[in-house]
Formats: sequence, structure tokens, C-alpha cells
Amino acid sequence: MSALDPAMDRANRADRSAERTMVNSRRSLYLAGEDMDLVWSVADVRKFDAAWRDDVPLAEIAEVLGRDADEVAILAIDRARRGRIQPRAGGVFGKAVRLC
Repeated sequence: MSALDPAMDRANRADRSAERTMVNSRRSLYLAGEDMDLVWSVADVRKFDAAWRDDVPLAEIAEVLGRDADEVAILAIDRARRGRIQPRAGGVFGKAVRLC
């Protein structure tokens, strides 16, 4: 047995310990929105974009698309980040908000 064997053994134990830590840390992750359907057809995205431009309230868009309002809100965030929709005076409430 050479003098490197104990050092190699310690390194291997450290590697295994690090792997266990990584696995355990993944087990303690929280995945937000796991229960939401965030997959959209191109047709529904186009309907969303048109409704947004027409100042339709987000809750009404969700109803028309048959989707949860939270899912539509995530789509709105995505479309805004990509520059596909613009901010509007009523925000997510669209024409439902009276501005003073």
C-alpha cells in the first residue's frame, strides 16, 4: 500500500459526501407553479395578444381561454419580457379600471 492510498481514500469519501449533499439539496427544493399548465398553443397565444391589445381584463381573457388566471398572468409576464405586449393604462385590469 502506498502513501497515496489513504489520501485517495479521503478524496473518494469527500466526493461521495458531496454527491449525497447534492442529492439531498435537490430533495429540499420547492418548485413554484408545479400545479399550473404553462404550455400554450400558438393560437391561444395569438388570442391572448389580441385581447391584451383590445384592453380586455386579464380575468376575462382567462375565462375566454378556459385557463386559470394565474396561468394567464404568467403568460402576460412572458409576453411582456419578450416585448410582444406593451404596458397598458389599466395594467392587468385593462378597461375594467377607471382612471382619474
